Amino acid sequence: MDAFVLVCITWTRKANTAAKNGVFYGWSLVSDCQAACVASPSCVAVDMGPIGCVLHHNISDLTDTYYAAGVTQFVVSRNCETTSLLSTDSPLSSSTSVGITTGMSLEVISFI
Repeated sequence: MDAFVLVCITWTRKANTAAKNGVFYGWSLVSDCQAACVASPSCVAVDMGPIGCVLHHNISDLTDTYYAAGVTQFVVSRNCETTSLLSTDSPLSSSTSVGITTGMSLEVISFI
């Protein structure tokens, strides 16, 4: 078996919630905004609205959230249990996981 690195990404969805600050992007798909957030190690949340999204790179942005009709906030968590080897004996859990082996990656996404 090959050794691998396991990175878990889970999203907590908060309807009608936004936060101040952040960087606006005009992307209309949640998947585009979440992919940009995952690609940036400092990203902590995404506010998705009808005209685009805002990426938050500072956890203090989330201390003062407010009601925003039609906006959904997705808070990212990058924590998981780690193991040293990918087992072929048991299936992956329902949490978001990226298992990386030599030349191979796998991503499973779940929402809380």
